[in-house]
Amino acid sequence: MTENRQSLIPSARPSVLLAAFAVGVVLLSRGLGPALQGAVVGLSDTIDFLAMTGEAATQFLFITLMVVALGLLSAWAQLRAPFLLKLYVVGLTVPICFVALATMAVPRTHPVMHLLVCVLSSLAAVGLGLDAAIRRNLHAGIPIAIGLAALVRGVSSYLSEAAIVTHHDLATMGDRYQQARLCSTIAHGLLGLALILAISLMLRQSKLRGGLSLLGLVGLSVLSFVFGQTPPAELESVGSILLVRLGLRLSSLPPPLLPPGLEHVLALAPLLVATGLLVSSAKGERRAAACLALVILASVNAEVPLLGLCLLCGGLGYALERRDPHGVFRSGQV
Repeated sequence: MTENRQSLIPSARPSVLLAAFAVGVVLLSRGLGPALQGAVVGLSDTIDFLAMTGEAATQFLFITLMVVALGLLSAWAQLRAPFLLKLYVVGLTVPICFVALATMAVPRTHPVMHLLVCVLSSLAAVGLGLDAAIRRNLHAGIPIAIGLAALVRGVSSYLSEAAIVTHHDLATMGDRYQQARLCSTIAHGLLGLALILAISLMLRQSKLRGGLSLLGLVGLSVLSFVFGQTPPAELESVGSILLVRLGLRLSSLPPPLLPPGLEHVLALAPLLVATGLLVSSAKGERRAAACLALVILASVNAEVPLLGLCLLCGGLGYALERRDPHGVFRSGQV
């Protein structure tokens, strides 16, 4: 009887593979590929190949996340949950998928569409995180913090850009920009809180692997902080130049009111922490760790459709896992 019950529990491997693939795609397409452009001489063919690979992998991940979101939506429809919660999930997931899909169909996306992806995915993450937090789950604060961070930064950035586009006077544009930087600073503070919660989860799941992941995170963070504080003209090694350029490519705009070194650390940390969560996850918590890795990967950039889908899928999967540990991906979509 026990063996039959255990056989009904879905494998966590697909969710872990999806999260690991997402980390690799984000690193390649948003960070490493653009950072290599013009940084290394004599490798133009390799860099072009990496760029094309990154674009193809991004499209594949985008489609995969759309399928996953619909599969999770189907699982939520079969779940025993309050009707209003189901309505909340459906009412946010369906528009996000439609808007995200529309961004693929047009060569130049209107800023309002990016704002919609940001707002809807952030609200979904916050609401689903609150649902998981009701069960006295401390780490449900991760999707809540990330959702709020992305919402604050995304909305403030849109308003700042709108002031420039509508040709307000210089004083108004300057005020809007400073307000956007202040909101970006608040968003990065919330991101830091989410990263701390994720690191505590890493250490709780496996002291050895979590400790090693934390050691690597601290080492790279120190290097990123030191090189980020150094003027670009004084950087000599290719490694230091690539690390700084990687931090710049992953940074969000407008920049927060933080030292450049700390900004670089917060730009690189989501990738590192998401990887650490996957490496250190305990056997019974791998699905939850994979979902949280997707959430953290979105960072404060949910207006990017790919990262907005990461935030949505991570939030849907994590809240579903907390409500029904044996129901995640039962529909066979992942």
